[in-house]
Amino acid sequence: MLRGQHIHRRRPGGAGSRRQPRPATSEGVACTRHRPIERKLEPSPARSCCADTRRPSFARRRSETPLASWDQSCEAASVSGPGPARDHSLVVSRFVEACSADDRIVAAFLCGSRARGEADEYSDLDLGVITRDDPLENVMAERAVFVCQLGEPVFVEDFGLERIAFFILADGTECELVFGREGVLEELEVGPFVTLVDKRGILDGAEFPLPRPDPDERREELRQVLNWFWHDLSHFVAALGRGELWWACGQLEALRRYCVNLLRIEHGVEAQEEAYEKLEEAVPVSELAALQPTFCPMEREAMLNAALDVVSFFREHAPRIAGAYGSGYPAELERLMCDRLDQLSLAARPTRDP
Repeated sequence: MLRGQHIHRRRPGGAGSRRQPRPATSEGVACTRHRPIERKLEPSPARSCCADTRRPSFARRRSETPLASWDQSCEAASVSGPGPARDHSLVVSRFVEACSADDRIVAAFLCGSRARGEADEYSDLDLGVITRDDPLENVMAERAVFVCQLGEPVFVEDFGLERIAFFILADGTECELVFGREGVLEELEVGPFVTLVDKRGILDGAEFPLPRPDPDERREELRQVLNWFWHDLSHFVAALGRGELWWACGQLEALRRYCVNLLRIEHGVEAQEEAYEKLEEAVPVSELAALQPTFCPMEREAMLNAALDVVSFFREHAPRIAGAYGSGYPAELERLMCDRLDQLSLAARPTRDP
């Protein structure tokens, strides 16, 4: 699997807050506002990989600022279609009520695909909270309690990301909740938003543009992909050589994800640990066609041939993309690992009777 600090977990959909590592936590909170839920646990010719294959972001009261867009916000939160019912207007209403009643919170908004008008019946709900400066840490520490005001949570997590909470309610609502503070609104990188609560008018005329790609960070992502691919190929060779097919299958998937992230970088999109997420929006499907046959049965010969195809794909694209970004390409590492894969392929060749 991809690892490290630069090949990222995905940014929250539309809630691109700045992230800093923090321990992941799952929080179980007994909500008094909603009834608790009971949970029950439940042989072919050898091929060579070294052939030249390179083709060319509590007093209850309503918001002090009139909420002119409230009706539109409820409409945006509710999308119909062939998928599961996604009427989130009740959750949004509870969210507005909770934020309006909390003196530590000065503003709240809807963001993500629903604010952009791009949501479908499968889209989650992206919400944002802005606090006064001092209470921010306290509000975040009580985020699970805050979530209980919106419904009965069955899942609350931060995935190690700062100022974000991902939660799922018992009614099926999936939500990403981003936290910001009044004194540094520029830290919010959520893109278009719809104001839900604005007690001090701080959202009037405000813009929270999505983050621009950092060239240095992008080059580091590319460096990792270029080098880690060949390192992990050695693990694939070892696993398949030992007949450990489950390990080999996992390494083959890792190699394929490096290829996918390579194309993401080429198209100016952040490399991700969840490499396939929304991939069709980032990369033309036609460019992925050569990888499709590499999803193969967990059989030695099939996986060996798939690995040779993945390596061919990588060798076709990686040097060109490295050159475009001014990154060094590990040619000697490539040669060494291709030799190992060739030896494995030769060893798999069926012997002929004299």
